[in-house]
Amino acid sequence: MKSLKLEVSKRTTKNEFPYYVYLNRNKTLNFISKRKASDFIRLFQSNTNDCLRALNKIMSDIYSKYLDFYFYLDSITCIRIKNLIENYNDRISYFFKEYEIGNQSFKLTAFYKLFDVVEDLIFLINSFAKKSKNYQLVNSLNSHLKTSSLLLNHFDNTLYQKDLSKDYKQKTFTIVHKSFSMA
Repeated sequence: MKSLKLEVSKRTTKNEFPYYVYLNRNKTLNFISKRKASDFIRLFQSNTNDCLRALNKIMSDIYSKYLDFYFYLDSITCIRIKNLIENYNDRISYFFKEYEIGNQSFKLTAFYKLFDVVEDLIFLINSFAKKSKNYQLVNSLNSHLKTSSLLLNHFDNTLYQKDLSKDYKQKTFTIVHKSFSMA
């Protein structure tokens, strides 16, 4: 299975935090123990993969909507949408490439680019939907836009927190069942 791969690095100099995880050019997270750094990487990779799965679901639905309305779109809009879809597919493969330790920032930059491409696609199809007064399509695309912004916020939060959790994967509702007996 494809997954984001990050590594724990050890400093060569004496430091209060001997281990670090290099995320991008501006951000390294420092850790006291290798175990805490490995735990962070495991949860960060899991959260990132979950965000990517959700973004791919959104992209799949947008592509389906594009095909549904292909005959109604003008040729310039179709070409722009096609180019954005190809760009999205290229960025996904770019996200999973193997790089040296100093070039991990390319992966995270590619991840942000995926969100940008999805947003551009939504705006393109949304402008068509508004012109043609298809408000069901407008509402559907607006919900995708809101979902992608929530995913981006979630990704940003995981990027800048050392202590991550998987609380969003747990069920928050409990089912209460009372049985009644009739005598």
